Amino acid sequence: MRNIHFQTKAMLFMGVFIIFFANGVVNAQEIEITRADFCLGIKDREPLNIVRDSIRLPANSELFFWMEFQGGQKTIQTLEATGQLLVRHQWRRGIMVTDTIEVGITVDKWLENRDAMRAQVREKGFFAYRTYSYKAIWEYDTYTVITWDGKDNAVYQIGSDRMFKPKISLEKEE
Repeated sequence: MRNIHFQTKAMLFMGVFIIFFANGVVNAQEIEITRADFCLGIKDREPLNIVRDSIRLPANSELFFWMEFQGGQKTIQTLEATGQLLVRHQWRRGIMVTDTIEVGITVDKWLENRDAMRAQVREKGFFAYRTYSYKAIWEYDTYTVITWDGKDNAVYQIGSDRMFKPKISLEKEE
């Protein structure tokens, strides 16, 4: 009798695991961040004047968060079905959300780049896409940027199993 009870629990657990896995809950990452930097500008889709850890800035300066992410066949399927890929940068100061900015692939960008993206996936198994957000600095503090996908899942950096939360400390330039 005990053996049957144990087998029933084991089968139930395996069934739940298979359902979660099949629905993408175990590995829900449709995209992964390959590169990311805080910087003071963007040129030719690349970051300029990369900033690490902390920086002194004059009032009303702009700070950029630039990133490159990659997606595969699953991402292409989402783009084909919806015509866009929702990705957001959420800027935080402490625990307070200061800005949420859409940085994903718009309908226009998908239509413009779809052939190249499909070709990259066929050749390499993935495509790369670069995007950024920025904010005018009004308050000096430590800022964190979290990237969210269209299903409200945090986007991880490639090879990581943890939420990617880059931080930068801003100080007023005298």
